[in-house]
Amino acid sequence: MCSPFILNATLMKHLSTNTKNGASAIILQDLYVNNIISSFENEEDMIHFFHNWRKLIGNAGMTLRSWTSNSINLKEVVTSGCIEEKNTDVKVLGMLWNTTECSSTADVNAPWRQSMRYIFLTQALFHNFL
Repeated sequence: MCSPFILNATLMKHLSTNTKNGASAIILQDLYVNNIISSFENEEDMIHFFHNWRKLIGNAGMTLRSWTSNSINLKEVVTSGCIEEKNTDVKVLGMLWNTTECSSTADVNAPWRQSMRYIFLTQALFHNFL
């Protein structure tokens, strides 16, 4: 059995002992439970980060289960590694992120989510991470 806490603690330990890999600092800053939510200035930096991240977790004996992006070029790189997330709507921080349209939506039909406070809070969280 694995919990998000154990996964997070394992990743944090591995990242803190592998600071020479350029992806470590970015991941330490952008890791949220089991998602890494980052943005980059250009696609070249993003693709470089992707390769460094795969190498970093590979050294820890782990594999990257899935990856998605709104970058067509990165999606081509990821597809060649057979780990691309097939859905265009991906759940991130309780919201659905459409990677094709680069838009987000909240599921406000859930009974506990039918308040304006929840909608604004969730939207603010989502945009602070991106």
